[in-house]
Amino acid sequence: FSHQLGEHHEKTKESSEYLKYLTQQAVALQRTMNEIYKNGSNANIMPLKFTAPSMASVLEQLNIINGILFIPLSQKDLENLKAEVQRRQQLQES
Repeated sequence: FSHQLGEHHEKTKESSEYLKYLTQQAVALQRTMNEIYKNGSNANIMPLKFTAPSMASVLEQLNIINGILFIPLSQKDLENLKAEVQRRQQLQES
C-alpha cells in the first residue's frame, strides 16, 4: 500500500497496524515455543487473537491495488443508465 498509495493513506495505515499486531502475536507465540523447547515446559500456548479481514475488506483492498474504482450511482443515474441500455438495444434490433 505504501508504494501505491503513499505512507499517509488510510489503507496504508490500517495495513501497517494490522501487520504490527500480527507480528506481536507471532513474537509471543515464538517465545512460548522457545520456552517449551528449552525447558520441556508445559507452558500453555495462548490462543492467537486475530480476526480475518472480511470479504468486503479483501475485495476493497484488491480493487485499490488493481486500480478498480467503484463510482456510487444514485437511483436516478441507475434508471437513466437502464433506459440508455434499452434504447441502444432497440436501435440494434431495428
